[in-house]
Parts: sequence; structure tokens; C-alpha cells
Amino acid sequence: MALTSNRKVFSQMNASERDVVLQELSKTLRYRALASRAVAYERWKDMDQLGERIERDHAAIAGDLEGAAATVLEAVRLLSDVDRDLSATRH
Repeated sequence: MALTSNRKVFSQMNASERDVVLQELSKTLRYRALASRAVAYERWKDMDQLGERIERDHAAIAGDLEGAAATVLEAVRLLSDVDRDLSATRH
């Protein structure tokens, strides 16, 4: 028997579900900003500012699908950049 996933595509989520995703993303950004600051990664402020904006305005952001999607893409880009840049310095 195959397990079914209850995961949804972001664009198919309602505002309440997008809000939960945004709040978790804010926590991740703030944590990664803190860790990045500790290793003097220059983009830590970008992550911290976006995380703070999401934390402050998550409900309003979640209410606008296009704005929420753009915010998520920006966050994913920042998190991806930090992973790529910091892993490159370890080699």
C-alpha cells in the first residue's frame, strides 16, 4: 500500500496554509542569519531583514498569493546562496 503525501503546491494552498509556511520560513531565515553572522557571511543581514519582515507581516503576505510566492522565492534564493557560498569555502 502506497503512502499518500498531504503536501500541496504553494499556489494551491489557502491563505492560512501559506501563513504557516511563511512563519516557518521566517524562523529558518532568522536562524540561518544568526549562524551566517557568526561566520562573517556578508549576506546575513539580507536573511535577517527578510525573516523579520515575514515575521512582522506574515498574515498580510499570506493573503496575497503572488506576493507570498515572490517572498518565498526570495527566501529560497537567499538560503540557497548561503548554502552554496559557505559549502564552497569548505573545499
